[in-house]
Amino acid sequence: MYAALRNHLYNWLFQIRGPHVGPIVLVQRRVFILPTRHGLLFAGVLLLMLVGSINYALSLGFVLTFLLVGLGLNAMIYTFRNLARLSVSGGRVQPVFVGDTASFPVHLENPGHISRHAIGLTDEWHGHLRPGYSLEGIRQVLGPRFEIEQAVTYSKAFSELVDTGLNGLYLAMQRGSTRR
Repeated sequence: MYAALRNHLYNWLFQIRGPHVGPIVLVQRRVFILPTRHGLLFAGVLLLMLVGSINYALSLGFVLTFLLVGLGLNAMIYTFRNLARLSVSGGRVQPVFVGDTASFPVHLENPGHISRHAIGLTDEWHGHLRPGYSLEGIRQVLGPRFEIEQAVTYSKAFSELVDTGLNGLYLAMQRGSTRR
């Protein structure tokens, strides 16, 4: 019963129709906003703030909690709006030998005239980094339909340090729970 329900939900959610040929347009059913560890931490802090506000009957605590919830939901809506109706296609892959690094180019095309802000590809470990892209490299990846209005170089050394510390703590906690 559970497996059948899970399969039905999975098929309804992802609507598996086989491999797609050509560019894929990001529509409502293709954009998923999933929480990261930082997002789960944010939700946990909001839950603690709500419980504290209920426990101590703090009106300003309720205001701050619901204001932060509203800002989080607003950020998700704008993230979806920034990605909606983009066209994503794979580029030509150069042949490599076993053990070599393969590069898989991704082409983004903006068919409309809507400005898209802060779109980039990141590595898995640091969700907020955009390593290895020069301004000219980004122009080549995005294509002629995107216009780069401003390029800013900055350091996120403190946030990278905190993120690396949290990732290390998370891995250490995982290793500790598997030993028991």
